[in-house]
Amino acid sequence: MFSPIYMPEPLLEFGAGGVHIDPRAGLLDHGPLQPMVGDVIRIGIVGTGETIAGFSKFLARAREGIPGKNSPRVNLFPPFPGPESLS
Repeated sequence: MFSPIYMPEPLLEFGAGGVHIDPRAGLLDHGPLQPMVGDVIRIGIVGTGETIAGFSKFLARAREGIPGKNSPRVNLFPPFPGPESLS
């Protein structure tokens, strides 16, 4: 017999000690969690030449900011202001 258990979603950490359950709302409310001075964040990408190029284009687009979608469900498609607006 299987007995289900409920496990609540964990709170995520953001800048200025902020926490939130939703990564998008947490970034907009608190900004990104900053690494310690001298820390380096490395990103590795595994894929085909086409998928790696697509990810590189996405990163460039995210740096500029991504507008939200016009939708009655505004919480599903919020804008992402880009890193300059979050600091």
